[in-house]
Amino acid sequence: MRTDNENRVEALAAWMAKRPKWLQTAAVDILPMQGPPTKSDVDKWASLAIEEAEGGTPSGFRVFPSRPFRNEGVERTLKLDKIEHVYGVNAIRDDAHLEFSKDIVIVYGQNGSGKSGFARLLKHICGARTMSELLPNVFVEDSPQPSASIAITANGEHKSFDWPTSAVELQILKYVHVFDSDTALSYVDASNESTYEPQNLRFLSRLVEVCD
Repeated sequence: MRTDNENRVEALAAWMAKRPKWLQTAAVDILPMQGPPTKSDVDKWASLAIEEAEGGTPSGFRVFPSRPFRNEGVERTLKLDKIEHVYGVNAIRDDAHLEFSKDIVIVYGQNGSGKSGFARLLKHICGARTMSELLPNVFVEDSPQPSASIAITANGEHKSFDWPTSAVELQILKYVHVFDSDTALSYVDASNESTYEPQNLRFLSRLVEVCD
């Protein structure tokens, strides 16, 4: 016997199947997100909407699933392997890299060697709760915009992404929890309202925000 919730989910999937393809793509991208969409996400969907309005059918369109709130699509194992080709992040030297080859990795070095810079970069890549601004090296003229390449292993499969140009693909890294003293203080010092919103309602709220 089907439950009321299953009927509602099926009705939602049927309704989404009749929406514009760009909106279906946005809906599929939103499903695994742990936080709000980024500007890069919105820019991508806006471009798809324009292409669709002009009669184009680019391959970037995605089909909304019939069972959207199941976890089959979630990566079961995830390991951050390496951050490399780092540019424009604090005083970290250009093309620097940091490997996480073991289960426990200790990063150490002298003051100014880049430890805090890598920590800030990791928080931006993974969408941590608290993030400080990534600034360029003040001693270098014409420093590039912050960027890096990320290597991960997901379900035994090795993958590489460029940040921030692959922001949509890097939604998988939202499952990496980055916790430091700033994050700890945000729970103690900041005013945080405790709320809970079911996944299906949170999905609809974000879809409304995207449409706005």
